[in-house]
Amino acid sequence: MTAQEKHVIETILADIGLEPLFIGDNDCDKPERVVKTT
Repeated sequence: MTAQEKHVIETILADIGLEPLFIGDNDCDKPERVVKTT
């Protein structure tokens, strides 16, 4: 994942009201970390 790709993902998460709590290539492997923010 490039820095640009990470920035795009964080921007999308911010748009839907989620904080970008996860950083790295394992994002998709840890969906519980996304759900926790709601």
